[in-house]
Amino acid sequence: MTEDAQEQVGDEERGSADDTLRPYLRRFEARIHGAELRAALQAVRDAGSDDAARARATEQARGQMDASLAALERLTREDPSDVALWQALADAYLQTARADEAVERLEAAMKDDPTLFGLLPTVAQLQVARNDLPAAEAALTAFGLDAASALQRGPTSGPPQARRAHAEDEDLEAIERWIGEPPDVASRRALGSGAKAEKRSDVTAFAHLALALLGPSDGFVTLAKDLSPEVSRKLEEARIRVTRRGYALQLYYVTSGRCSPSLREEADRIVRGADGNAAFQLFDGAGAMLLLADYLDGVAPPVPSLDLEIESGGENGTALRN
Repeated sequence: MTEDAQEQVGDEERGSADDTLRPYLRRFEARIHGAELRAALQAVRDAGSDDAARARATEQARGQMDASLAALERLTREDPSDVALWQALADAYLQTARADEAVERLEAAMKDDPTLFGLLPTVAQLQVARNDLPAAEAALTAFGLDAASALQRGPTSGPPQARRAHAEDEDLEAIERWIGEPPDVASRRALGSGAKAEKRSDVTAFAHLALALLGPSDGFVTLAKDLSPEVSRKLEEARIRVTRRGYALQLYYVTSGRCSPSLREEADRIVRGADGNAAFQLFDGAGAMLLLADYLDGVAPPVPSLDLEIESGGENGTALRN
């Protein structure tokens, strides 16, 4: 192979890796915009009774709200099939007390793409925020039917409404069996051989993030060149921490699908080949369900609570009574 041909193959491989990484970077950008919005809203709450400070914080929050929502809307347009991006957009609407708009956006997205039924639990949460409990229950019921259908039979053709009407009895039986079995058995049945296998290119491209963050600057520049300024800045901060300040890089790949042991080992070798302290861990569907089962069974320590009695009086109109 000539040198020019080798360079062309290398450029094609790098382009393929960049395309595979782009969904992760969009989600990273979405998390940044969500965090910035929450910080701006918290600043309004922290301003307290200082009218001038509260006015400044409110004005900044309005600007951040418009910027975050516009950015999240752009991300959903760039990849309208990514459930995580729609969830981030819905959370931003909810943070700004616009749950009605969030419901409308998600329902429109699911109408355009019925495979986005994973948004139904988010719709249910939004309906609870709107105090519409019957609508929330309907969304959860619809999600249970669609989820059971997908897990039991995999992707099929035809309108989802027709498939649901035909398979409703079978779906309900599947849900009943799932609820009645121990979580580890149910999760392995539902997310075992019938689950979609992860693509090798997706897993290895994610692992290559370690090489870009810990390796020579050329690789990082290539990774960051097409990113938005917010994502590029956050990645640069992360790179400084792991290359100069002794931080470790821990990569977690979580999927509802399945992944072969050989692919796990390959991704782990890629990460261990990075020039720094890096580790890789993959949770497939069965593994994630087992963690959830541990959480529901109380393996994780409960969050402590404290009841405080409040009575009238005190300097600010209320007082805490020990």
